Amino acid sequence: MPAGSGIVASATLTPDAAGQLVATITFECAGRSGSDWGAAFTSTPYCTQNGTTNYGNAKPMSTTRGAQTLRGVFSVTAGTAVEVGLYGTISGAVAADWWDIHITAELIKL
Repeated sequence: MPAGSGIVASATLTPDAAGQLVATITFECAGRSGSDWGAAFTSTPYCTQNGTTNYGNAKPMSTTRGAQTLRGVFSVTAGTAVEVGLYGTISGAVAADWWDIHITAELIKL
């Protein structure tokens, strides 16, 4: 992904009950330039439902390819589609890559 922000990978589901959606995303990533572990490139879990997007905590990445795991916990309602996934942000004249992305979503019913 060149400089900018955007969805790296996502999955869609429709919860059968309201609750907390726990999204766990495992992947490998590397920034192609810039500072190692700096703010130039980050990965963030996100969840969109009913036109509202919520984000989890962002995690910086290294300039060396490495494995990472992110977890986000999001409140969801029943019967409406949810998009959950990995959001990438790249600032400045840098680029980054992501590989082997796996998204797991678990609903904890209220």
